[in-house]
Amino acid sequence: MLPKYYRHMKRNSRRSLLTRFCGMYSIQIDDTSGKHSKKSAGKEHVFVVMNSVFPAEGSKFISERYDLKGSTVGRECSEEEKKKKGSNAVLKDNVSNMK
Repeated sequence: MLPKYYRHMKRNSRRSLLTRFCGMYSIQIDDTSGKHSKKSAGKEHVFVVMNSVFPAEGSKFISERYDLKGSTVGRECSEEEKKKKGSNAVLKDNVSNMK
């Protein structure tokens, strides 16, 4: 799948609305508190770095933008932000507000 994604992004980067993945990383943070034995491995954290800016050419097709996090706490776009930014306002993932 990655080779196809790469080819698509290489050819269509200015028009594509696909997320631009910059990298995937894995780090391990060892416990330095002394509470665990030295044989205990630290916790592994895997994360993805993405470019979340929409390209100018692709943005003309976007009527609403949502920032999906999987939480409902504090996940509403203010009316002030909606008025100020119009269709460029980033809406949150509070499902009750989705059209």
